[in-house]
Amino acid sequence: MIEDDIIKEIPIWKKDGPISYISLQDEYKDGALRIHRGPVLLPDSLLLLIRMRLFPYLVTSDVQRAFWQIVLRTSSRDATRFIWLKDFKKGFFRDNIVIYRSKRLPFGHKSSPFVLSISIKFHLHEKYPQFEEELSDNTNVDNVFIISFEELEALLKSFKYRDIFNDIKMNLRNFLYNSSLVMAKLDPSIVHKSKIIKLLGILWEGVSDSLILKVTPPSHVERYTKRVVLSGLARQYDPTGVLGPVFVSTKLFLHSLWVDKIGWMMSFQTNEPCNGKKSPENGKETNIAWQDF
Repeated sequence: MIEDDIIKEIPIWKKDGPISYISLQDEYKDGALRIHRGPVLLPDSLLLLIRMRLFPYLVTSDVQRAFWQIVLRTSSRDATRFIWLKDFKKGFFRDNIVIYRSKRLPFGHKSSPFVLSISIKFHLHEKYPQFEEELSDNTNVDNVFIISFEELEALLKSFKYRDIFNDIKMNLRNFLYNSSLVMAKLDPSIVHKSKIIKLLGILWEGVSDSLILKVTPPSHVERYTKRVVLSGLARQYDPTGVLGPVFVSTKLFLHSLWVDKIGWMMSFQTNEPCNGKKSPENGKETNIAWQDF
């Protein structure tokens, strides 16, 4: 990142603005500097997912290194300081410590999504107001989605949106369509290499236009406890709730553990209150293709 002019070493005595170390906590007590997250400007993920499924043609894309395209003011860069080691093999001591600060918007900082979103919104409002509402509703951080009822319209929007982002020095790339006709007319250099990508956390296969929902049971568990069952349920990502019927039996099983007053760390197979219930066997990850939604 030093070679790319994204971060720069800074002397500890040099100060161009308020100082905060992002490797530590973002908020401090006793009236010290507080880094605020800013309001959430992203569209609701569930509503965005539903809206994308209401249109027959969907285009997905993302902005290359989106956060690093935002240059920070010199007076704001000290709020992105972090501590590093010159040589990790030598350990942590004074002469082996170096301090860097970001010249670009750092990825992972809690205020970064807001700064990126408001920067894009400002550009759209100033130069492309006719596209502001549609792009704002269909942009999630660095992912841009294009929805349309016509193949040709989807293709033309792709070219137009790419020009809009090029105008702010952002490269819109990794396009993936659910139309092979449209894909054939695109420059291969901007087409996503994979045919299966993540769509708001859910796998999406562009060719068949199918959502792939994963069911991942706990694996390599020596003994099942109530904690393991609850953890297994919590790890399932299902924002639409369509997998609800799949987990009914597991939820009923968990309910029976509560009724039988099974402790968090009590094994099912060794405690009498379990009424002879056996823990489920270690399962394998299952993919469910969902094409009708």
